[in-house]
Formats: sequence, structure tokens, C-alpha cells
Amino acid sequence: MKVQRISVAEGATAFLVAELPTGEAVTVTTFYNMTGASSPALTSSVATEIGSTGIYYWCLSNMDTAPAAAMDIAWIMTYGSTSRTDLGQITIGGYADVPKENTALLNTIDGIVDDILTDTGTTIPGTITTLTGKVDVVDGIVDDILIDTGTTIPGTITTIDGIVDSILVDTGTDIPAAFAVTDGKIDVIDANVDQVETAVVTDIPAILGIPVVLDGAFATIGGMLTKMADDNGGASFDAETDSLNAIAAGESTSPTVVQIREEMDSNSAQLIAIVADTGDIVDKMEAGSLPPNPVQWAT
Repeated sequence: MKVQRISVAEGATAFLVAELPTGEAVTVTTFYNMTGASSPALTSSVATEIGSTGIYYWCLSNMDTAPAAAMDIAWIMTYGSTSRTDLGQITIGGYADVPKENTALLNTIDGIVDDILTDTGTTIPGTITTLTGKVDVVDGIVDDILIDTGTTIPGTITTIDGIVDSILVDTGTDIPAAFAVTDGKIDVIDANVDQVETAVVTDIPAILGIPVVLDGAFATIGGMLTKMADDNGGASFDAETDSLNAIAAGESTSPTVVQIREEMDSNSAQLIAIVADTGDIVDKMEAGSLPPNPVQWAT
């Protein structure tokens, strides 16, 4: 028994095929709808042999009414005697019908496909070209960065490193050495100041002695002049009451021109000696070799 399955749409074009002796008048003797328990009317029940092969076919288009819904058909083909038969079953609606073409949907799909073809043929390549240009720009920037990081920046860092090394050298050796020299000079100056302070406070007063009291009070300029006049001339001289006229009228004899000249020469020689001694003292102070005792300054 032959079994077939077709869709409802194929119900008007499908064939039933039987194998019987060749040359016989074969007909569809049974065509029964088992789903509806009925026998659909046929416009013709005669089958057609393919050549002399004994293969006979009958088309479902011979149904008086084309099937519109699913149904199971049992069929029998026979010739002459019912003892010579071929039979089978065909299920109409055994497969879903292939939907008819949806022109609107196809047109929509076709438009979408056209857009895709346009994009892939023009828009996308153009966009890719633009992106390629931008990528080239970015690539150039990256190359510049690589150059900077590979040469320029390391070179700058090397320069900065050299400057820092110089600073480290200065702060580690040159500046401390300069400070040490300066500190040494300050020590010398400090020592000299100490010597001057000692000389002014202690040594010079010791050499000059304690100031005397004149006229019942501490020495004044007038008192010191009186003292000098008394010591030198033996006369009682009061700087506040006596005058040069009184001295001129006195018994003292005025020095001659020669004596005045000799005194001036003597004073000049002494002044030159004082200037020389003062220069020596300054040189020794600068050299840090000035003796602490002023008595030794002239030696």
C-alpha cells in the first residue's frame, strides 16, 4: 500500500500512482474520505498508463470539488476484476501550505536589500575612506608621540639630569667649600674684632693709664690743656681764664723760626711713622696675624 502526504494547495495537482498489468483499462474504483466518512464526487475515474510500463496515474484534479481542508483519502485502482487491484492512502493537508507570494513584503525586503547594496557599495566604502584618513592622522600623532618619547623627551630629561647633577655638585662640594672659606674669613674677622675689643677695653687703657682728675672733677678738654701747660711750662695756666695775650705778655720767650721749623720737621717724621705703623696694623688685621697685645703692634 502506498502512502502519500501533500498540502491542501497541492490537492488539485497531485497524482495517485498504481502498478498493474500493462494494457488494461484501469479505473479508480474507491475514493473514500476517511476524515469526513464520505466519497467525494469524481469527474473521471479513468487512470492513464505510462507507455506500456504497467504504471498508471490518476490526477486529483478529477475531483469534482478541489479539497479546501485537510482530509485522509483511501483509494483503490482496479481493472476487469476486483481481485486485481492496487491501493494506497493520501493525506491532503499533511504538510502546511506554502504561503502565496506577499508582493508588499517582497517589495519592502527588496528595498532593504537595495539600501544594503547601496551602503556596501558607496556609503560604507566612503565612510571607511574617511575613517582611514582619520586613522592616518591619529597614526601620525602617535608617530610624533613615539618620536618625542623616544628622543626629544629623553634628551630633555638627560639635560635636566645634567643640570640636577651640577646642582648636586654645587650643593655637595662647591657651595659648602665656599661657605667654609667664608666661614674661615669670618673667623679671622671675628678674631680681629676680639683683638680690637681687647685692645680698646683693656690694653690701651693699661698703656695710657687711668684719666686724672683735674680741678676737682673728671678731666675736660680745658682741664687737659691746663695740665699740659702746667707740665710743659711750669706756669699755672687756666684754660678758661687765661688767654693767648696773657701768655704773650708773660716772661716766657717765644720760639725762633728755626726752632719752629725743627719742631715741624720732627712732628712730620713722627706723623709719617704713625701712618706706616697704622698701615702695618691694618695689613696684619687682614692677614689675621695682629698680636693681641697693642704693645706688640709696632714690632
